[in-house]
Amino acid sequence: MAFASQMGFVAAGVTWGYRDRDELLAAGADFLVDSFEELAQKLEL
Repeated sequence: MAFASQMGFVAAGVTWGYRDRDELLAAGADFLVDSFEELAQKLEL
């Protein structure tokens, strides 16, 4: 998350990984997604 923020990118947190929602948000996630489908929608793929 920190690298994405430093580079001016949007940082997406995925809730199926090793970190929980609160940790992802604290690390700087701009938004969270709960599925691949939701990620694709957010990225407009």
